[in-house]
Amino acid sequence: MRTALLGTAAVVGFIGFMVATDIGSLLYQKATAPLRGQTEAERQIESGASRIQRYQEFFNICQGIQAKEDAIDNLKANDTMDEQKRDTAVTANQNARATLIAEYNSKSAQSYTAARFKASNLPYQINRGPYTGMNRTNCVIQ
Repeated sequence: MRTALLGTAAVVGFIGFMVATDIGSLLYQKATAPLRGQTEAERQIESGASRIQRYQEFFNICQGIQAKEDAIDNLKANDTMDEQKRDTAVTANQNARATLIAEYNSKSAQSYTAARFKASNLPYQINRGPYTGMNRTNCVIQ
């Protein structure tokens, strides 16, 4: 009888130990989740592929802005085009340029993620407002 009682106590003790271990493990995981999440996010941000993609992203957006400025210049120089169609096309390119500028400036403000890898010779932000031909975007600051 005493042996059976000891065996039952051992089983109950073992089950109690396993439950306590599981609860402890869950509490540990909950307590360390923010740190583990931050570490994993940092690992992803710092990965080579992410760095290269972010680095090139700023150049691509800036070059897109310059392409819209070229299109506006070309449209304004085209004197064979109907004036109303030309004005509509210029407005469309101005709007597309404004969207690209907003994207560039937004990403530039993300100092923890995107902007960390922006080339130092790119402008911090690009001035908003309509392109007049006098305010050409320079993607490489000397």
